[in-house]
Amino acid sequence: MKVKRFNIPLYGYGVSLIEVETKDDAKIIRKELKRNRIDPEDISQIEEEIIQGKFNGGYTYRHQKSKMFCVILFPCTSPAQRLNTLGHEKRHIEDRLAQYVGIDDIEAMGYIAGFLTEKLFA
Repeated sequence: MKVKRFNIPLYGYGVSLIEVETKDDAKIIRKELKRNRIDPEDISQIEEEIIQGKFNGGYTYRHQKSKMFCVILFPCTSPAQRLNTLGHEKRHIEDRLAQYVGIDDIEAMGYIAGFLTEKLFA
């Protein structure tokens, strides 16, 4: 399991990207998910999906009160599929951030998109 954390400056939101690598990650992911304030029922579902070998998918969770986003990325069958899935999840962050902080400016969202791309894909 790989974990990457960063903050979105100016808006005060944190992001955690958790990449599942093997089925063994089901044994260690709970602590990280709790840290990100994921609902216990969702944690159990994620653990079960890891055990079942889910791939080519992901989830984006948010906890608005603590200003946190958490992206779960399951193993992907190709680098292109990883990019596709991660891009999909990135868009969820962009949309929710715009909604939560009231951004109605195309250029501001463009900067956020670029920032998130740099952080998530690097």
